Amino acid sequence: MSFVPVAEGCHFTYANLPYGIFSTPTNQKPRPGVAIGDYILDLTVVKSFFTGPELRSNQHVFEEDSLNAFMALGRPAWLEARKVIQKVLSNDEPVLRDDIALKGKALVPMQQASMHLTLQADGL
Repeated sequence: MSFVPVAEGCHFTYANLPYGIFSTPTNQKPRPGVAIGDYILDLTVVKSFFTGPELRSNQHVFEEDSLNAFMALGRPAWLEARKVIQKVLSNDEPVLRDDIALKGKALVPMQQASMHLTLQADGL
């Protein structure tokens, strides 16, 4: 379970963490995030937590304006990312839960976000 509140009937639960590309009025650069409850976890803010074998040298993919580079890394990287994201959002993990300043930067209220195309298809 996550420390992030998720309303009954919400599709963006701890078990379903969809990726997207978003921006905000205070940071208009489109960037990757993961929805949970009424929030978006800004992956640019937490990219340093991705220290496993697949993502340690590929943290830059969480600064891109699409998910193309992340998707190109393949399934092992996707699984590693999901594991890290679930750990960071877990009730049992204090790294984000107990750091008020970091939590304020990393968890963006959805109503403040504009969504963008997730993938860029060249040649279309």
